[in-house]
This record gives sequence, C-alpha cells and structure tokens, in this order.
Amino acid sequence: MQGTARVAAQIRRACTDVGFFYVSNFEHVAPQRDTARLEALARRFFAQGEEQKMRIAMGKSGLHWKGYFPSGNELTSGAPDAKEGIYFGEEYALDSPQVCAKFAMHGPNQWPEPRTEWRDAVMTHMSNMTHLGLKLMSGMAISLDLAPDYFTSKFCQPRPFTPFRIFHYPGSDARQGVGRHTDYGCLTILWTDEVG
Repeated sequence: MQGTARVAAQIRRACTDVGFFYVSNFEHVAPQRDTARLEALARRFFAQGEEQKMRIAMGKSGLHWKGYFPSGNELTSGAPDAKEGIYFGEEYALDSPQVCAKFAMHGPNQWPEPRTEWRDAVMTHMSNMTHLGLKLMSGMAISLDLAPDYFTSKFCQPRPFTPFRIFHYPGSDARQGVGRHTDYGCLTILWTDEVG
C-alpha cells in the first residue's frame, strides 16, 4: 500500500497545483504495440484524400455522432478548429435502451477500411484506456482520502461512457488547432505523438 499512497499523493499534488499529469510505465495496461498499431492506421487514414475520408462522414451517423469530420468543421469557443478527426465510442445494438433513448454516441461506429483491422485496433485501445481510466479514478479517490471505488461506483455503473477520438492537426493554416476549452466528463486521457 506504500507505493499506492505515494502515487496517490503525486496525483493529488498534480491535480491541485498544475491541473494535469503525465502517466508513464503503463505498458502492462496498454501495450505499446496496441497504440502503435492504432497510430499507423490513423496516419494512413488522414493521408488519404478528402473524398475517401468522407465515406465515413459524421453526418451519415445521425444521432450516433460517430465518424469523420474535416478541418474547420468543429468549433471551439465559436471559432473553427484547424483539425480533422474521427469519433468512435462504445457500440450498443440499435434496439438497446441507450440507442432507443436517443443518447448521442451510443449507436454503431463507422469504420474506415480495412474495417476489421480498425475495429479490432479501436476496441482494444478503448478497452485498454478504460482499464487505465478506472485505475486513475481509483488513485484520485485515494488521493482525496476516499474509498478506492468512490468515483467508479458513482460514475461508471453499469459501465462508463467512453467516447474516443483521433485528431489530426494538419498545421497548414493560421486557425487555432483547437481553442481553449474544458472537456466534458470527469476524466480525459490524452495521448500525443512526438510533436507534443
């Protein structure tokens, strides 16, 4: 428990003094090969022409709000962002209570080609990140002298809502990459490449 208490204290300090923290040495939760596979797929996808990417345009998914959007189509603080991206999420059956209640982002994903490879890579990554997120939530609870399952019992039942996005910042125009904002939800895990 000594190691857990030390990490919890570090989390508390980072959250109260800085507002974010880096997570390292989590290969056992999210193997690097899984992240590398997804990154390679994303790089190939974003290198395609607009017509190919628009085959899975977000507008085709209706309320499910999943798929591709081109640069300039997403606004932050009222200004267009110079980023393009793909939105994914958990997949519920179309007749599930979540989809029937018209909760956004709960229906099927739109998969780029090769569909099976994308589906496997994204769902593996989402599972890895959910596992990491639950561990982080437990660490945050301990850092506040709460029971380890305090947040997961309140926010993650029967299962957590885990939207997943892949963004590409072309860097070729003067617009903001993404404007100043606050994410919704209670925890954001952000992975970045060598650009930082």
